[in-house]
Amino acid sequence: MISNLTTLEEAVISSNTGADAIKRAPIVDEDTGVRCLRIGDVSNKKPYSEWGFTSADDKVIEKFSLKRDDIIIARTGNTIGVVKYIDKDTNSVYNNGLIRLKIDKSKFYPKYIYYNLASKSFKDFVLAISGGTSTQPNMKIKHTLKFEIRNCTLEEQKVIAKILSDLDKKIEVNNQINDNFVKLIA
Repeated sequence: MISNLTTLEEAVISSNTGADAIKRAPIVDEDTGVRCLRIGDVSNKKPYSEWGFTSADDKVIEKFSLKRDDIIIARTGNTIGVVKYIDKDTNSVYNNGLIRLKIDKSKFYPKYIYYNLASKSFKDFVLAISGGTSTQPNMKIKHTLKFEIRNCTLEEQKVIAKILSDLDKKIEVNNQINDNFVKLIA
């Protein structure tokens, strides 16, 4: 195992904030066929079917389209640092309260990077870098990309991500069982 650390910057091929929520990707009432991921959707773990519709034009859709293996990070407000993994291609964009990371798949497994960003160490890192920009917590991409991750082989990354993904699935099943039990006794 390669036991050195590397930065998130070394793992990404691109990182950017989303489309302006008011001018370029406004939420609309009618079904446009294109959805927009917002901070509240990420922090509340809303499924794709509950994201709002947007009237973004083709240029915006092309530039800010969410694809499989993208990683989203909330960059402002009280949910700063909350992450979401995009597990399939979507007909959607994301707004400017979010950062999208595209991972260099020749060196890093996207789900491994996601789990690093879902860790307590990343949350602590976010708290340390999010001050000084305004009265509302906010983080800049260039600071976010300085987060250090363990640089192990691609195969080891896949094994680690699989173990954590399997645990997530078990937790989800247990939560569903608990929810069903609460409904039964209520």
